[in-house]
Amino acid sequence: MSDTVDRWLSLGATSDWISPLIAMVQDWLNGPPHDFYIDWNAGWSVSEIKKLLKRHGVRVWGAALVDGMIVFSVHQGQASRVQSLLEQRGVPISYGDVPNTGQPLHSTTMVL
Repeated sequence: MSDTVDRWLSLGATSDWISPLIAMVQDWLNGPPHDFYIDWNAGWSVSEIKKLLKRHGVRVWGAALVDGMIVFSVHQGQASRVQSLLEQRGVPISYGDVPNTGQPLHSTTMVL
């Protein structure tokens, strides 16, 4: 069933201009985004990825199937957690790996 949904999403994405616009608005509303790309041929669907992350309290937006890649955004502050969740379940990340610098992905300003 999810393969069928993914195929319809892929077909619709070829002439779709509204989804990227909605994703930009969602990026603005949800804070700084971090994008991930997962190869659809790895055996995961858009809905499976969304359900997995939602079960762990991660808000996902802009999820789509584009040119054989599952593309989605999460808040930048949750990117390391998302990467860990995906890796623990064997989901291959094609793009969006979080650099292992030991530093937070976002800067914080402390006002004294």
